[in-house]
Amino acid sequence: AKAEALAELQAALVRREQLQDLGQFERAMAAGRALLPQLEAVDDPAAWGTYHGLEALDLLMLGRGGEALASATAALGAAGRSGDPDTILHATLILTRITLRTGRIEESTRWQRLSESLSEQATDPWFRFELHKARAFLATTIGDRRGAESGFADALAWSREHHPPDSFELAVELLNHGTAAIRLGLALRGDWPPGPAEAEPTNPEEVLSPAERRSRAERLIIDGLAETRHGLAQGSARLTDRHPIMIAGLLELAGLLVALGRDDEVPAVLDRLEAAVAELPITDGSRRSVELARARSLAAAGHCDRAFAKLDAQRAALEADGESTPAMRANAAMNAAALCQWSHPQARALLDRAVDLLDPDPEQPASTLGAVAHRNRALSRIAWALAADPAADPALLDEARARAEADLARARATFARLQGTALTGTDQDAIIAVVEHMLELAYAPPGSATAEARARLGAQRHRLDELNQAEMLTLLDRLL
Repeated sequence: AKAEALAELQAALVRREQLQDLGQFERAMAAGRALLPQLEAVDDPAAWGTYHGLEALDLLMLGRGGEALASATAALGAAGRSGDPDTILHATLILTRITLRTGRIEESTRWQRLSESLSEQATDPWFRFELHKARAFLATTIGDRRGAESGFADALAWSREHHPPDSFELAVELLNHGTAAIRLGLALRGDWPPGPAEAEPTNPEEVLSPAERRSRAERLIIDGLAETRHGLAQGSARLTDRHPIMIAGLLELAGLLVALGRDDEVPAVLDRLEAAVAELPITDGSRRSVELARARSLAAAGHCDRAFAKLDAQRAALEADGESTPAMRANAAMNAAALCQWSHPQARALLDRAVDLLDPDPEQPASTLGAVAHRNRALSRIAWALAADPAADPALLDEARARAEADLARARATFARLQGTALTGTDQDAIIAVVEHMLELAYAPPGSATAEARARLGAQRHRLDELNQAEMLTLLDRLL
């Protein structure tokens, strides 16, 4: 009887996973939690590991990183009790992914190495595919574009061998490899600087002449665009553009087209994205990302008023929505203020509003969210200095700088208390150090010697690349 109950439970977990595959993460979690009575009755460690692992991935996709990490840790505990090598490996791979996505790069690297070691005992060949992807995503995050392209190429080859040619699974790998190939092509062509973890080949057979380098770059870009477009077309046909992976792929394509100088192709991609997110609430991150991409496209074309109106409408909608968080509203205000080099007359007022919204919860003074809020308050004050009238009262600037310094001190102290816990990543000191130098440069008196500060800041820029701090990079590049 227990064997039959376990078989029924495993089948139900598969159906629950199918909802996740469709991008229906809330429904998938509800379906999983409905299985709790069966899980408790059967009490099979491997089934518990599967349950917690699936919930961890749903939570991650819903932007609830802390809860995702807790569920992934529970999955590993259950997997360990099962003693099954495949279940244990699956749990370590989930931890590899979640720690990477939540900024714990060193921790993710350790989980990946453990997964590689455990894979020697695995019986399911699918784990080799997952390890290719884990290696590729880590390489992407640390700026190793060659490693990313190589890892995604291996994952694509595996997928071609194991999935039907018209499958959504293959479409995803076409997207992953296509965009990685374009990024590497841009770097080889010299449009992008080398990544922080990128080293030139030392094998004489791999060293390219300038002509060979240009040729390889163009081939990577051409083939990468073809794969990306193929993946998007196939993914849309199998599911719809509303799937989170499709939205992410279209956003990536829009950004890469800008980098390639193919700005005339961007509006069509943004039209497709806007149709995909039209029915999502304003609190959904995908919708806000699409609106931000459209606004930045308008700003790049010189339509600053239209761009500002787009993001100011987003900010107003978030202010009126009872489900939005202060962080969402503050981010919308900061994004609107940053358009067209902080030139809009309302930029400073919006940055003041962001600072007010980012006031940490006094009941949670030692939380990661509180520390991040203090750090972002300092960033808002740095942007405020850039947006300020050159004839502004020096006393106002001095006051803003003092408050920014106080916010950074609070952020650093909180992160120090939380260091090594599950509540924070391992790279916060690096981010705070960059912000401190940004603050020094932003508030430097007119005509003062800033070469040393610029040099220090430029030398640290790669850390923001490594840590995927895109919004902070925009502000840093304006300072440099």
